[in-house]
Amino acid sequence: MKSADSTTTVTADVGLTSSGSTLEIPSSILVAASRDKPTEAEIAEAVSELNNGTGAILREEDLSRLERKVIVYDGLTIDRVEFKGSRGSAQARIKSQVTLLGESIERKPRYEEFRWELRRVNGGWEVLVPKDRVYVPRDVAVRMLAERLASLAQDSGFSGLDSPLRQQGQIVHALSALFQEGP
Repeated sequence: MKSADSTTTVTADVGLTSSGSTLEIPSSILVAASRDKPTEAEIAEAVSELNNGTGAILREEDLSRLERKVIVYDGLTIDRVEFKGSRGSAQARIKSQVTLLGESIERKPRYEEFRWELRRVNGGWEVLVPKDRVYVPRDVAVRMLAERLASLAQDSGFSGLDSPLRQQGQIVHALSALFQEGP
């Protein structure tokens, strides 16, 4: 069992860019493998790097407009990796306490198992991002939400609009959920 705390070099374009009001989340990340097939540790590091980068969705987007489920986790491990031809998968487990979707904040401790898909490409192997969800480490989520809150607080004095105040309230609720201790 390998933790996402492993150290390895990862090559990826995890920069998230705003195009209008839509944030683009990368569809994959390239794993820098030391051999023909990446190890559990190398995949764990790539997944960690990807999740750190996709956390920017919380800094850039109005939480009520989130189209993907955002699962904020405390721990992620890669348990098993399988390869078959140009495809593969990495069995992962996470421990999460908070899930965000639109205006909904679910505060429920959960252990989830899922598979990250792997695909062989010219540069090696890449990990594909799930289409319906985003995984974000708790420390990244807290930092991104705090940055968004600070930005909205500065801007709300100039705009006089109700929307920034509503967004600030949503962020405060999300931060409260992230700091709440589990049962």
